[in-house]
Amino acid sequence: MRRFLSTPAGIVGRAVRGEFARLCCAVPWPFAGLWKILTTTVARNLDKGIPDALSAKLACFLSECTFGGDHPNTLVSLFLVIRTRRATVDDAELEPLYRRAAELVQAEYQGPIPGTRTSYRQLASLYQKAENHAMVARVLERLLPLEERAWIRRKPRVAVVLNDLAKAYEHRDDWEKAERCYRRGLDLLGTNHPAITAILSGNLATLYHRQHEFARAEDLYRRALSIRETTLADDVVGLADIVERYGVLCHDRRDFPRAESLFRRASALYDEASDHVADAARVHLLLGRLYYDRGQKEKARQSLAAALAAWESRCEPESPDFLKACWNLAEEYHARGDIDQAESLYRRVLGILENIDAVPPLDVAHVLFRLADIHYDRERFLEAEPLCLRALEIVERTQGPNDPFAEILHGMLTAIRRKRNAALRPKGKPVFFCSGKR
Repeated sequence: MRRFLSTPAGIVGRAVRGEFARLCCAVPWPFAGLWKILTTTVARNLDKGIPDALSAKLACFLSECTFGGDHPNTLVSLFLVIRTRRATVDDAELEPLYRRAAELVQAEYQGPIPGTRTSYRQLASLYQKAENHAMVARVLERLLPLEERAWIRRKPRVAVVLNDLAKAYEHRDDWEKAERCYRRGLDLLGTNHPAITAILSGNLATLYHRQHEFARAEDLYRRALSIRETTLADDVVGLADIVERYGVLCHDRRDFPRAESLFRRASALYDEASDHVADAARVHLLLGRLYYDRGQKEKARQSLAAALAAWESRCEPESPDFLKACWNLAEEYHARGDIDQAESLYRRVLGILENIDAVPPLDVAHVLFRLADIHYDRERFLEAEPLCLRALEIVERTQGPNDPFAEILHGMLTAIRRKRNAALRPKGKPVFFCSGKR
């Protein structure tokens, strides 16, 4: 690109671009109208699933020339460029655009400029998808005062921003700020807008639950549940979600009968929704954990088998979701001492991974490590050693010999060989045969 810019064509191109920019600044109104038409068209095409990257780039160029490089309209255009390119490239390749958007967000604007709120909302959404919670919080902190200065009818929108900001604070473990945002949103809405009130109440309850403030969490769960049962009964998934979270709280409080009742209700609701198999499988897993804690091992196995069946009905055998589900269930069995079920699922995961072309090597190493650990605990050292050696070879080849996981595997291999050699020694005291006299 730099080589092209130094050529005569590149020099002429830059001159033309500069003259066009001066023309846009001198007579901005026709180009502002063209920018609006372009951005509207690109946004509509995106809604239809048609990314028009060329028009998005042209709109961004017009905005820079007409409004300036640090204007919110340029930010809007930049979002459109990002959205059109996301269909064909990874987020990693869009990092320069994200960085520039962040710089524009951090700029100080004088007075309300049209499109600023929309720009911030779009940028926050992009950072949420990228799981950059620090930038989500920074963007929403800029958006919140703008929404508060808008029409009074926009109270629900302010509450939604407060909810999203609180979740960003939660991801950063800033629980005090998160609580203030949730409380402020609830105070703002009062008894109006039950859907948003139920979401805020449920999220604040979960925040208290994480802090082990069970009494405060239960009051809010009950409030959210009451709202959903009375005014939002048609939202089956939302009702199931709050019932499930309330069940987890009851489980943590050792109120097993109520937790079981709530989990069964959540499972029935997810089954009613029909297209939420993953959620239904998660509830079966929660029921399995509950039964293990109550000492009902057979019921626990049945619940975990139901979770696996739910995943099998939803996913292809080699899909990442199914592999993750099998791994989680195997880990649950292993942690609870159901070694036979754990070993069976680990072997199933290993068989699937070995038949996939582009499988991450460390995933195979972790499964081999778990199987070797099971054989070691069962004193099957001859079966454990080759599994451990294979896992060690994978880790040293991909991560290097000084990786912490490689050190763990070396330690396991040493223990396996020591135990194996001890098992091969003859038992009892040694007998020495002497012949003749000294």
